[in-house]
Amino acid sequence: MSLYNNHAAFESLIDSMAEAYADRPADLKRLDKSREQDPDWYKRGDMFGMTMYTDLFAGDLKKLADKIPYLKEQKLTYLHLMPLLDMPHPNNDGGYAVQDFDAVDPKLGTNEDLAALAKKLRRAGISLCIDSVSYRFFFPPCASFRPSAR
Repeated sequence: MSLYNNHAAFESLIDSMAEAYADRPADLKRLDKSREQDPDWYKRGDMFGMTMYTDLFAGDLKKLADKIPYLKEQKLTYLHLMPLLDMPHPNNDGGYAVQDFDAVDPKLGTNEDLAALAKKLRRAGISLCIDSVSYRFFFPPCASFRPSAR
């Protein structure tokens, strides 16, 4: 297989993207459309963002949802949660050595908690962002024989 001209892989990617769009909730499709019509939406002066560690600010995702009124009082429009995905404890490179890119760290809650938080934030006019650092992952066999990989 070569890096380029792999039409089967490209077709698979297109199919996956079409399937993801078909499954996308209607409210997110409306948001997508409004942002397409206003491509500079994120550059406006009324955009105010915050980056936070969920556990340090609120404890977990459910408790963070309870703090949405406070975030609205601060005129927040963009919330970046770090690190959020399932990681090994304690050797996790500050939370960025992810062991499961499809799961929230159980210490913070569940995928359902994250979905509920995202919906509540969206209703409050706050966009949610999370990191997905795909080049940093926890690989247990490597960590077991190479101390620097821990």
